[in-house]
Amino acid sequence: MLDIRTKVEGIAPLKKEKVVILLHGVTGSCEDPFMQDLSGACAENGCNVIVFNHFAPNGEKDCRLMDMAHNKHMDEVVLYARQRFGSEEKPCDIILAGFSLGGNHILRYLGRAAIDRNQVELAREVPDQTEFVKAAVAISMPFCIFTTSMKLKNTYFGVFDKIIANWLHEAFRHGRFKN
Repeated sequence: MLDIRTKVEGIAPLKKEKVVILLHGVTGSCEDPFMQDLSGACAENGCNVIVFNHFAPNGEKDCRLMDMAHNKHMDEVVLYARQRFGSEEKPCDIILAGFSLGGNHILRYLGRAAIDRNQVELAREVPDQTEFVKAAVAISMPFCIFTTSMKLKNTYFGVFDKIIANWLHEAFRHGRFKN
């Protein structure tokens, strides 16, 4: 599920079209105040913005949680951004920014693609799009999901686990995911 915000009209044009793809954390959405503020600031500074949601926003029931071990989803979003905001003659710059689990997703995406390129060419549904990513930033994210989970469980007596579990339970109960 993508949330698109186009650049603000009337500001001085950039030399090259830029698209910022934002990824939130596991309990976040495009509706979070910090995502709204950041996407607004990017748009006001001449960038088009795509917020890549990991699940369906409120009221939508047609999405699934994605498997972040696969690059297909990120490749599809980058390809979509290139097709919507750029062209073969005038390609756009793609910038990735992720927070928490979204940051982990970006690092996995870029790292996995580098490993894949050094191996035999894999049959892919969507061609590798990482060569079009000009910059990436991962903010406050877990490098190792398992280790982070265990540390949070032991340090905070499972409070974080309960918060995430309750959030996921409510999301499933209200039909935010397909079965």
